[in-house]
Amino acid sequence: KTGSVLCSNCGAVISTSLIDEKSEWRSFEENSLNPSRVGAANNPLLENDQLDTIISNIGNLTSYSLNRTQLKSTMRGPERSLISGFNCITHFCERSSISKTISDRAKMIFKTIDEKKLLKGKNSEGVIAACIYISCKQEQSPRTFKEISLLTNVPKKEIGRSYKLISQFIKNVVYITTDDIVARFCSDLSLSIEHQKIAVEISKKITTNGLMTGKSPDSVAAAVIYLLTNIFNLKHIQRDIPMVTNVTDVTIKNTYKDLLAYQEEILPPDVLSKARHLR
Repeated sequence: KTGSVLCSNCGAVISTSLIDEKSEWRSFEENSLNPSRVGAANNPLLENDQLDTIISNIGNLTSYSLNRTQLKSTMRGPERSLISGFNCITHFCERSSISKTISDRAKMIFKTIDEKKLLKGKNSEGVIAACIYISCKQEQSPRTFKEISLLTNVPKKEIGRSYKLISQFIKNVVYITTDDIVARFCSDLSLSIEHQKIAVEISKKITTNGLMTGKSPDSVAAAVIYLLTNIFNLKHIQRDIPMVTNVTDVTIKNTYKDLLAYQEEILPPDVLSKARHLR
C-alpha cells in the first residue's frame, strides 16, 4: 500500500518508497517552461471542453500573436472571444506584475460583459483595459487611466469610454479618487510613513469637500505630493514625481497652484503653520 518491501518472517522494513508519487512529467527539454504531459488545469470560467492543444503564450510578442491567431482559426465563436480576452488580461497583468487575484476578477467582469453581449461591436481591447482598471479598484489596488493605457497601449479616451459603458451594467463600479492612489505614489517615491499619512489626509479632504473637480485624480495626487515636498523641504524628490505619477511637470505645477487656494481647507493645523510662506 505504501510502496515498501517487508520481511515476510519478522515484518522488518527492507526498503521504502518504491513507488514514485510525484507528478508525471513529460518534457523534451531539460528546462522546459511547461513539462506537464497532461495539460493545464481546467479554467472554471470556461464551460466547454478544454482539452485542445494550443500554442502557448510565453510572454513575448511572437507567441502572443501566434496564440491569438490560432484561437481565431480553431475555437468556436463565443469560446474564442472569451479565451482571447482571458489571454489578453493574463498577458497584460503578468507584464506589469499585477496579482492573479486582480487578473481573475478582471476575467470575471469580462465574462459577464461577453455573455450578456453588453458591448457587442465595441473595441475589445478597450473593454479588456477597462476590466483591468475596474478590477484593480475593486481589489484595493487602484491604477489610473494613464497607467492602464501605458500597460495595454489603449488610448485613455477609449478606456474611459468602455469604462462608462460597463459601469451602466455592473454594480459596485466606483470611480478612483485622489486618496486611492496618493499613498502608492508616495511609497514609490520613498516618502516617510508620516508624510504618506499627511498626503492621504489632504487627499481625503479634497475628495470630501468636492475640491479640484474636473481635475484627474493622478494630477491632483501629484500636486499634493509636490505641495508636501515644498512644505517639508523635500525638493530633491520633485524631479521624480512626473516619472512616478505619469503626469507632466507643467500639469503638476499648474494643479499645485490651484491647490494653494485651498490650504486652510485641506492642510492639518500643524502643517498649515509651515505652509504660510508658499506662493
